[in-house]
Amino acid sequence: MKKIALIVLIVIFGIHFSLRFNELNDYNEFPGKIIGFTDVNARQVEKNGVSYIAITIPVVEYINGKGEKLIYEDGTRVFYSNFKINEKVKVLENKKNKYNVRIYSFFYYWIYLIDLILIFLLTTIICGVIYKFILKK
Repeated sequence: MKKIALIVLIVIFGIHFSLRFNELNDYNEFPGKIIGFTDVNARQVEKNGVSYIAITIPVVEYINGKGEKLIYEDGTRVFYSNFKINEKVKVLENKKNKYNVRIYSFFYYWIYLIDLILIFLLTTIICGVIYKFILKK
């Protein structure tokens, strides 16, 4: 069963990353740099009520295709972030919607926290179906 779970997980991750790779065609890439951070409190619902957690959002400066200097805050909830001030980053700007901007890094583009949750949930469901209806016979 462990081998099946691993194979299912690899297949789902492969599908996810191929979809993200194809989505890159929708973006223009520009060099940018981290110029600061914004601290925000995010609301988090728990069993015992609501709590607030501190999140540090990177502020990115980049020059787009028209030569305009733009500043962008990436408030995406990510699994891990370790940017430093003046760190060079790649910025992705959507070709159809210039307000859809992303930092091109593993946790800011390739996989979000919600993606990880859904991938593991889907893997659990698929493995349960395989075990119940195929292997148990």
